Amino acid sequence: MKDQLSIKDIVQRIVEIYKMVAKNWYWVVVISLLMAILFGYRSYSSNRNYMAEMKFVVESESSGLNAFSGLLGSLGINRGGSKHNPYKIEEVAKSKNVLGQLLFEKIDGTGDYLANHIIDDYDLDELWRKKNESLVGFRFSDSAFNSFEGPDRQVFLKIISLLIGSTSDNTEAIINISHNIESGVFSIKGRSLSEVITLNSVNNWFGIVKYFFEEKITLEKTKSNELLQSKVDSLDGVLNYKLVKSSRLEDKSRNLFSTEMSVEKRKIDGEIFGLVSAISELRKSLELSKYEIENSKPYFMVIDRPYSPLVSIKSSWLKGIIIGLAIGAFLSTGMIILLSIFKEVVES
Repeated sequence: MKDQLSIKDIVQRIVEIYKMVAKNWYWVVVISLLMAILFGYRSYSSNRNYMAEMKFVVESESSGLNAFSGLLGSLGINRGGSKHNPYKIEEVAKSKNVLGQLLFEKIDGTGDYLANHIIDDYDLDELWRKKNESLVGFRFSDSAFNSFEGPDRQVFLKIISLLIGSTSDNTEAIINISHNIESGVFSIKGRSLSEVITLNSVNNWFGIVKYFFEEKITLEKTKSNELLQSKVDSLDGVLNYKLVKSSRLEDKSRNLFSTEMSVEKRKIDGEIFGLVSAISELRKSLELSKYEIENSKPYFMVIDRPYSPLVSIKSSWLKGIIIGLAIGAFLSTGMIILLSIFKEVVES
């Protein structure tokens, strides 16, 4: 009986709320229309965005090294699998050093920095008029971003927040990098107000990250190998000189007995033996070092690259109106219900 009464009370309450909303229908209509106009205008006046996406995979070993690793594996020697860390690649890509190189790449056709294109196309001068008039008209003339101070550093950090997004400023990122764990595919997505900014940001960002991992990170090891190779070449020259000298002594002492020449030849032959051993060890170290570099070096391979003209999108004003109507109806109905509850509490 109690259940029936409680259900009856609930139904009666719902009917009361319906009648209350129906009685104040004009508020629902007015607020819904206002929200529809607001969202519709916002969508209509929004800027067109240009989209681009690049997909690539990262492999740590060449096919030859894979075969060699497989051979080692069959002998019970584990050389490990893929050496690249997707999270490290993402963090390096979003570092200020990499983003700084991206911002100060010169755009083909204009010869100006990407950073200055972002200032122009995102109308940062208008923002600065409201917040910091001293920056109005500012443009970068120097690419040495690591030594920036004052206004240069302030604008540099602002543009970086536009590039990768900022939760504090509620800005949407121009570029973003992500990694699909299941497929192993990396994706760089770009979205901006300009086709030039989007296309250059995506392509150049990939190029900088690729160079960092494929070349720059192994540069010091490569320099060490070059010094090692130089040492091998130098010892080869000394060895050739000693071999020639030994041959000449052998020719001179043929059919002749000379203790002095015999001693000198044995000395040279001992030096030759030492040089051959040293060169052999150096070459072994050099080959192992080259293998280690190649084995740990990632290879960036593009799967899909964006080309001009890019796909552009603009917010639909009709969709904005529908969303505005729904939000307006929800807010006005909720407001009427809360006011009625408040009235009942006050009266009781």
